[in-house]
Amino acid sequence: MSATENQPIPLKELLIEATFAPNRALRPEVKTIDLGVLGQEAEKLYDRGEQEFEEIEFGQMAIVTSDRRLLLLKEDIVGERRQVHMKLGFKITVLEVSDTFPKRFRQNRFMAVAIHNHPLEMPPSTFDLNNLFLSDKSPLAHTAVLVASPTKKTLIFRGLDTPQWSEEEIELNRLMWDLDSQTRFEQFYTDNMTVIETTALSSRVQNIVLNHIALEHDLRVFICPLRQNIASLATF
Repeated sequence: MSATENQPIPLKELLIEATFAPNRALRPEVKTIDLGVLGQEAEKLYDRGEQEFEEIEFGQMAIVTSDRRLLLLKEDIVGERRQVHMKLGFKITVLEVSDTFPKRFRQNRFMAVAIHNHPLEMPPSTFDLNNLFLSDKSPLAHTAVLVASPTKKTLIFRGLDTPQWSEEEIELNRLMWDLDSQTRFEQFYTDNMTVIETTALSSRVQNIVLNHIALEHDLRVFICPLRQNIASLATF
């Protein structure tokens, strides 16, 4: 194992590198990542949403320009579950065509990472993963996703063998994954469960399904405590 493999690599560096790599894949040898400023921003998003209703999430995005600069667009995107990524995607599309964007930034831009909070202790959902599987031909394709939940931060990159699908293929797979989640949940759910118990069960089920998706489709999942920034590769 080389020194590089042992040392945390800055997330900014990896996002720029992976965005232009074949299949937008993270280098296989990377085992630890320093989330840096983006990790701090993820914590801020969690803190902003902590007092909100359970259905509200806060998101931001970082883009990589064709001259290999990372830009964090710090305007919060706020919405109910499953809306935040849609709003982030719409915003990046607007930036692509906007004549009001500063001239020096009018160039090809790529979605590097979507960052958002989960008010409850839930892993990234199947919906959160959608744009990791988009073809690079789509301006909405992601290199990575970063989610901050009450106890941890979860970062997911594409791998060398992660497939690139059409929107229709992504929707079909997401429906299949969600059906798997629902089936697993119903196996253990009982009517006398409390809200806390139901949430904990849902979280366990979603973690199981996420693990299966990551293994089957070569997603690279990194995890660290919410208030820390050195994320390590998860083993399943």
